[in-house]
Amino acid sequence: MTFNEVRNQYPQYDDLSDEQLVAALHSRYYNDMSFEDFSNRIGYQQTGRPTTGRWAELADNPLGNQEQWTGISESVDVYPQYSDISQYPEHIQAEMTQPFGSGDTVRAATQGATFGFGEEMEAGLNALWDLATGEGWTYSEWRDAFRDRMAAYSDENPWTSTGLEVAGSVPVALAAPAAKAWDGANKLRSVGRLGLEGAGYGGLYGVGTSKGETVSEIISDASKDAAIGAVASPLIGSGLSGLKALFTPTSNEVQAINQGFDITPSLAERYPNLGRFQSWLDTTSGGSIAASRELRKHQQDAVDALEALASGDMKASQDVGKSFINVKNTWQKNNENYFKDGFEDLRKNVDMDAKFQPVNTKNFLDAEREVFEGSEAIADIVEIPSIKRLRKALNDGDELSIDALWKLRQELGDSITTGKFGTDDVSQAKAKQLYGIVSLDLDEAIYRNSNLETSTFFTNLNEDYQLFQDMLDELRPIFAKSNREQHSPEKVTAELVKRFRDEPSTLDVLRLITIGERGGGSLSEAGTGVLRQTSLDRGSVSPDKALERYNISRSKSGTIDDVYPDPVSAVGTISATSPASSVGADPFNYERAIRLAERAKNTAERNAGDINLNQILASGGVPAASAAALGADLGGIATTALVANVAAYLTRRGLSSERVALAIEPLIKGIQDSSISPETLRLLSTMMTADSEAFSEF
Repeated sequence: MTFNEVRNQYPQYDDLSDEQLVAALHSRYYNDMSFEDFSNRIGYQQTGRPTTGRWAELADNPLGNQEQWTGISESVDVYPQYSDISQYPEHIQAEMTQPFGSGDTVRAATQGATFGFGEEMEAGLNALWDLATGEGWTYSEWRDAFRDRMAAYSDENPWTSTGLEVAGSVPVALAAPAAKAWDGANKLRSVGRLGLEGAGYGGLYGVGTSKGETVSEIISDASKDAAIGAVASPLIGSGLSGLKALFTPTSNEVQAINQGFDITPSLAERYPNLGRFQSWLDTTSGGSIAASRELRKHQQDAVDALEALASGDMKASQDVGKSFINVKNTWQKNNENYFKDGFEDLRKNVDMDAKFQPVNTKNFLDAEREVFEGSEAIADIVEIPSIKRLRKALNDGDELSIDALWKLRQELGDSITTGKFGTDDVSQAKAKQLYGIVSLDLDEAIYRNSNLETSTFFTNLNEDYQLFQDMLDELRPIFAKSNREQHSPEKVTAELVKRFRDEPSTLDVLRLITIGERGGGSLSEAGTGVLRQTSLDRGSVSPDKALERYNISRSKSGTIDDVYPDPVSAVGTISATSPASSVGADPFNYERAIRLAERAKNTAERNAGDINLNQILASGGVPAASAAALGADLGGIATTALVANVAAYLTRRGLSSERVALAIEPLIKGIQDSSISPETLRLLSTMMTADSEAFSEF
């Protein structure tokens, strides 16, 4: 503090002249130096020293006459920001006059890392160098210079200086020996262990930061910090163990889902009590800004996950549709070739010229003819030529060859596939009914005119072919119009998206066309393209749209068991019933994207409220009123409101940060099961006890 600063800070001494006040301060505090040196040190420009009265006596003999002056308060601090530059040798003056910079930053951090012995170490190294170079500065002079410099840096940068000391102590805390973890079963023993550890670290730091010159002064400083450590360390351990109720987690099912689908929840999402506190922070302007940032992040996470479902080749609707069409056509062609080859091989083992009477077929045709009530002309118009020939032969009493009935059945099958009999449901149903009846007669004829192996093969092949026709019937509405005209690739994709939402069960057949030797190929890549298409809203990926369609699809395909004892069960149960399987896609990434979309929606709902009176009061009014009540000026009131909102913003960011949640999860686990790890306690207690001096100075 300079002389002018003393004048400004202590107006009660205005009745003293400058010479009188300087003489009193010199006598009371700095009587170990000459009056002239003291005047220079505090920046006092002498106009002359007192020549008469007790002021002159104080100036001439300050040590012997200091008891004469009792008018200066004990609270007056005349220690300068750092010592007068003129007292330093020239080679140190350049360093002491430099603006604060990286060297001061490193020096502050070193204090924490060395338990306060940083300036002693630096002074020792510099003194050794001076001794070697003949400069002649002593250890104590270097030490005092560094202490002055550090004190000035701390005065100007209190937050930075204290923070650096705390940060510097962290590596030491991690490497230093530590007491055993907090023992919930024996709290008294834990308190004792932590108290001894804290006292040890605190005492060591007290020695390092002591400015005492004598052993008794150093012991006094060490005792003070040891006492702080002895109290702080066990308080940390017992206090953390008492926070168990605060960190009550969400349900096991929610935890299992998040872990199973590789989603890292924030602290507020993990612990409902912290979530409620976060909701309160959202009523402040600072908190609402952080909440908006969280919402943007969650929405972007969901968008990225949905976008990543499909590769670049499967983002376009046309490419998705083409892929499905190709797989379906390949499957159909493979099956048609298989049945063609199978039936041709079977014909070689059957007497195709053998005659028989197809009783079932004749009875069906007669029953159908009765529908026309004797109007043979109308019946002749409706029936196709092959059936007319068959009817005539049967009515004439002729037996048919197996080959003739075989060809009739083949013609019926082709007509069903191409829609020759008509594409409406009635025509198709009649054609399929006749096909089945002809197959019964043919099966009996082959049984009578071949061996058992051939007959069994025909029966099985015939059943497989019927299943093939049924699957074609299920697939046809997806890929073609009712008149058999094929859909465009874009229309196929649109139909898949519609059915995914409204009729997911109608897509189950798609999984069947991809499996087995006659399968058409994998639909997994194209299926992810469909899933991405379900999230589109006017051409852009929308988590809300994806979630809406997912929920509708889920409601049509059945509910999910919500009891998941572990992440594996959660993923297995949800994936097994996922709508993604209906389009042949791997359900894991889709279900994960849906969970992220749900999180984004929940975040949006929490942040839906507009700024209201409560928010304005919580974010600005209350802090400002508090500052005003404490006598702050307008600048102080505004600063207080700003600081309150910054604090709310930073706290809200921490509660919603996934990285913060991961970082402190081990500590919370220790709190929950009353078994805080030795490393955690070592870190916290050592930081507190070792930096008690830094906090007290701040």
